Amino acid sequence: MNIFTHNQSNVFRSIWMPVALYFSLSSTLTFFQNAWYASAIYGIGFGGIAAWEFLVSKRYSAAAIILLVSTLTFGLQMLPDLEGYIGREDGRRFWLEAYNLLVYVLILTVRFYLAGSRKAIKAGLITGMIYFLFPRINSHVGSWLLDWSRTNFLADLWPYITILVLTFYKALSYYVIIFLTEQILVSRLYIERLFSKVQVLTTWEYLPLFFTTWWVFMAGVAELANNIRELSEPGFLQLRHSAFFAISSSLAAGLFIYTGAALLRNIIVSRSLTINRRQTWLYILHYIPVVNVIPVWILATTPEENDTVEKNIDAYRQTFDNWPGKMLIWTGILLTIYQVYELLTVPTGMRWPAFGCLGLIYLLKIAAYIALPKYKQALWAVIILQAASITFTLSDFFLLYLAFTYLGYYLLREIYYPQLASDDRSFVIEAYADS
Repeated sequence: MNIFTHNQSNVFRSIWMPVALYFSLSSTLTFFQNAWYASAIYGIGFGGIAAWEFLVSKRYSAAAIILLVSTLTFGLQMLPDLEGYIGREDGRRFWLEAYNLLVYVLILTVRFYLAGSRKAIKAGLITGMIYFLFPRINSHVGSWLLDWSRTNFLADLWPYITILVLTFYKALSYYVIIFLTEQILVSRLYIERLFSKVQVLTTWEYLPLFFTTWWVFMAGVAELANNIRELSEPGFLQLRHSAFFAISSSLAAGLFIYTGAALLRNIIVSRSLTINRRQTWLYILHYIPVVNVIPVWILATTPEENDTVEKNIDAYRQTFDNWPGKMLIWTGILLTIYQVYELLTVPTGMRWPAFGCLGLIYLLKIAAYIALPKYKQALWAVIILQAASITFTLSDFFLLYLAFTYLGYYLLREIYYPQLASDDRSFVIEAYADS
């Protein structure tokens, strides 16, 4: 049983076409600053993405319907009079957020109905809510990229690069959500297969799953940081509707971060087993932003060797060269030693108790790194001590550092103490039941 069907994989293969259309239309917004025009562009662009699967399957009437529904629903948000209560910032946000949720539910319900689903309303409600709660990468991660672009040589081109990347995210996440929901509604066992790290993954299953999960994880961190900043501002909690959406989106972002880290590990390991290249350095590089393009390219372009779960299980049980893991430990030790050097030489303004506590944490972390290959308890020690040292910094990237520490737990655990989880054991029982 594959994650995606053949037709669904074909949609991902050609997803760049509606993305190119959406990107071209969105780029014109830099020249035409008009709310009506923007709504029409977003409606047509999103409708083009939603219609693409029907165009691929040559269902042109269904494609026309979903495009029309998308354009009309996005355009209708400009009709209400936003004066008075709705005109206030808190009321405006409540209206726009509620309307966006309604738009996504309506479009996705129509989509499932056109696809012939018997549970169109249920599927539309589920996927609409998930897509609505997905971290708003366009508003937070996008703003980070744009702020950074003003200080580098790509200042003129970077806004367009950002729009292109964010459009790919919007398209990939849309189809990953609806395709996964479609499969889960057919079989509940599909969830167990999805969260297994011995699943067989083809190229066009691995790529959309990895990029969507990676971007959702990063965007979740950005959204959580933005919401915490908003909630800490004086008087923000008095804006009831804004505070409600900030708290609810923070809870959703936390959930996506929590599940995204485990799912990311499973996707990388499953693809590595499928191509029979379970190499530690490829696994490590997946967690380094920008650099992870290299291992993704390698895993995506390498032909599949193991085409069954049984073969992936056998490959997982084989030993592998772990020298990159040792390099990772030494890198952690050297970075910690440098942090000790900075603590001793750079004025921090810390009082002696805090100074001594942070110094002790660094020394214990070095000891935990050294003990990591031999003692499993050292894994938790490394993660806890790393998180504790981050709390002393409280920088603008505090949550980002904590999020990567959480990713580091799955990374180190898979490198030094790999084992099949409960979801994977069900595969073992299935795979060898008849042997």
